[in-house]
Formats: sequence, C-alpha cells, structure tokens
Amino acid sequence: MSGPIPAGGPRRAIVLSHKTLVGYSRTERFARTLRDAGWQVTIAGLAGDGLPEREIVDGIELIRAAPRGRLISFMHDRRGRLGRGLRRLHLPTPSAVAQVAAWPLAARAWADGLHDLPPADLYHACGLGAAVAAHQLASAARRSGRRGAVVYDLIDIFLEANRYPTLPGWRRSLYRRREAGLVHAADLLTTVNDALADDAVMRWRLAERPLVIFNAPARAELPQGDTDLVRRAAGLPATTRVVAFLGRFVPGRGILEAGDAVMRVADAAFVAIGYGPLEGELRARDAERPGRHVTLPAVPPTEVARWAAGADATVFTSPDSTLNLRLSTPNKLWESLAGGAPVVYGAGLAGVEAVLAPEGLGIAVAPDDPVAIAAALRTLLDAPPAERAARRARARTLAAERYAWDIRMPEYLALVDRRVPRS
Repeated sequence: MSGPIPAGGPRRAIVLSHKTLVGYSRTERFARTLRDAGWQVTIAGLAGDGLPEREIVDGIELIRAAPRGRLISFMHDRRGRLGRGLRRLHLPTPSAVAQVAAWPLAARAWADGLHDLPPADLYHACGLGAAVAAHQLASAARRSGRRGAVVYDLIDIFLEANRYPTLPGWRRSLYRRREAGLVHAADLLTTVNDALADDAVMRWRLAERPLVIFNAPARAELPQGDTDLVRRAAGLPATTRVVAFLGRFVPGRGILEAGDAVMRVADAAFVAIGYGPLEGELRARDAERPGRHVTLPAVPPTEVARWAAGADATVFTSPDSTLNLRLSTPNKLWESLAGGAPVVYGAGLAGVEAVLAPEGLGIAVAPDDPVAIAAALRTLLDAPPAERAARRARARTLAAERYAWDIRMPEYLALVDRRVPRS
C-alpha cells in the first residue's frame, strides 16, 4: 500500500455497514475499540426515514448517507410505458438488467453517497455492501496519500442468505466471482464465528483463516447490579417466570410461535423486546393476553445483556432454511449467554448448537411447533433451583472467558497495526 500517514496526525478509520445502524452493535464495538486505541473514528451507515444524517454515539461521529449518482435511477423498476411494454413481452426492463450488471447496485449507489467522507487509513466493512463501498473509498484515499487499508468483515454467507440460493446458477456464479474479488482484494478478513471462518476458507480458497471475532458483549458490558429490568418494565409479579424474545420482530423467525408456546407454560409470561413489522400484531396479543404476553421497546445494544439477565429463559426458533441461518450465531445468543439465560432455539441451527450444547445451556426444538417449544421451556424452567443457578453461572462464565468481545481485540489491533503502521 502506498501513501504515508500525515506526520503528527492520528490514524483515521471508518467503520461501515450498509444498514441504518439502528441497534446494530458490531459497528459500534469496532469503532470504540479503534477509538480507544488512538484512532480518529467515524461510523458510516445508510440513511433511513426519520433518522438523523449525523449524530454522536458514545463520543463517536455517526454518518448516514443516502444513495446517489447515476445508479439511483435503476434501483427501482419504474412503471412507465416502456417498462410495462417490456414486461408484457416477458423481456427484462432496464432496471432489471442494471440490477444484475451492476450488482450489488444498491451498495454501489450508497458508496457514491459516501464520497464526501474525508479519506481514511483504514476502512472496516461489516458485510458485502459495506465492502463494496470500502474498496471504492479506499482507492480514492490512497490517491490522496492515506493508507486506505480494507478489512472485510464476513458477517454472513451473503450468497447463501435470503433469496440468493433460489437464483439461477449463472447469476449466482456471476455474483460469486464479484464477491471473490472483494474478498481477495481485502487487506484483512474477519468474521463472526468459527463455522463462517471455516466456510470462508473453503469457499474462497484462502491461504489464511479469517480472524474470528464473536459479536458478544465486552466484559465491561456484562450484567452487574440490578438486573430485574424485564419484570419491572412488564409489570409482572416476582412469581411469574419470564421467557424473553430479544431482537427484531420479523416474520419467519418463530416469534409468534414462541408467544403461543409460553401460553402453554404455567406461571410464565412471554416478553418480546425489540422492534419490527410484527410489532402491531404482538401488541394486539398483549391486549388479548394481559399479564402473560408483553411487548417492550428496543433497548440500547450495550444494555441488552442486562435485560436478558432478568429472564428465566430466552427463545429464538429461526428455521434452518438457508446455510447462512444454519451457521450463524445471532446477537441474541451472546446476549442471552451474557445474561445467564438458557435458550430454546431452532433445531438445525448448527452455529448456535455448537455454543450451547457442550455446556447444556439450551434445547433445540422444531421452530414451528408451539407444543415442542412449550415442553422445552418447562424442562428449563421447572428444573431444581440449584440446577438453574449452576446453569446460569456456566453461561456467564462462558460469555466472560471465551466469547467476550475484548478477548480477540488485542489480536485484531495487532493485525491492523501491521497493515497501517503508526507514523
């Protein structure tokens, strides 16, 4: 890499995510780590309705940018006369062609919206969309005399998630080659768990395994002091066992089935903490099941583990419908561990099972079966008090001694220093 760091100036880093950054803890954790190591840090994300373009988060500047440039006109299929005529003839519209030819088009347009950011020495990209922007910005940064190193954080198996597995083979092959270019052009690769690291080595034929950095709370975020927050916020008596769902309220993640299951468990209440499109339906259920079904707003990422500590169990029963879901370890897993709460999780989630099963900290169930979910919850909740206390202690110890964020940070910072030496 070319270009010195300006004499006497701090190294500059930009942490990117092609998300609106609402409740997204990973960017904030990397930003705080770099800031505490002496870097000047900015977080860059995607603009969203009602969200500020600029704000300060824990003393760090956060910028949200909207897509711009010539690609914007192709981001959405227009319903004009030309488009209607082409669809009647079963021919692709200009937007459809551009979506493939310029894939990932939305990320490229967002990258154009970020070009007002000052050039940086390091770009840490959380996910594929962020990697597209990072490489574009890094190229310009190197021309201006900055280091422009890129860390590609493989937060998921992008082409094995959502609708991508259903695409025609030629499109998947095209997209795979483009992602391979981003992977091999990066100066450093990181990822979120061992399963994704192993997949990346095989998928991209890597000579060096990505550094695994679990998105678990740092030791400083582990629950201390008063942790009975859920029961108080939900207005529940001390005799009620709390089963919590943490995270986004979206279809296909088992949240409605989990609520139905808890209604089959005596002296228990279901408490959903988060946000998302199913919030209205959840609140309607609150009215139908007072005292047993409660929906609470999202809490700051650094506080989730403390809220999880107030639950007797947590539940997330996502299906294993894609390879990405099977191998992923969602944030709610780490937050549950840090809080000491055992987990009922969807069968087939190998990434989750690898963490929980060895220590007996959870039970796998069919994700769409409220009866099975209820039976698993009874097993956890009805265990003798000494067994429950020992399990909670094992979970907290595991979170602190094996998975805590700060465990991997010295190695991460050493690798970054190697790519961007101090002046």
